[in-house]
Amino acid sequence: MAAPPGEDTAATAGGASAASASEVVSVKGIQDIQTIEEKVIGCIDIAAEVAEQLSKIGDADKDKVLKLCREFMANIQTAQVHVKEGIKKSVNNRAFEASSYHARTRAQIAIEKVAMVYGQIEAMEQVLQLHANQATEHGANAMDTSLADEPA
Repeated sequence: MAAPPGEDTAATAGGASAASASEVVSVKGIQDIQTIEEKVIGCIDIAAEVAEQLSKIGDADKDKVLKLCREFMANIQTAQVHVKEGIKKSVNNRAFEASSYHARTRAQIAIEKVAMVYGQIEAMEQVLQLHANQATEHGANAMDTSLADEPA
């Protein structure tokens, strides 16, 4: 079954990968933009019809002009609603910080924590090496004393 034009085939097949999810979001965004574009083009067409009606000297159909003006305003309002929804969606999808101060501070704290943990790990390695050296020296001394105790 072929996917409708403008629709992601991975999304219609139930794909759950991150790539297909982002493609679906972008396809949905493109469809929203196309809808807004169609509304704006419709408004321009209506405005052109109104201008044509008004250019007729003395022959302008007032009822038709009023109808076109109402249609124009309805299309503008619909386009505005679509634009506002698109803005809300885009704002909700990403975190925004007015200042990078907080992000930089959190990053600096994380770096300091990692440095402290790294220092503690190095200290533990040194203690382990010291104990290992003492154990090998103690084992060597024990062997030397046991050899010295044996009659030659």
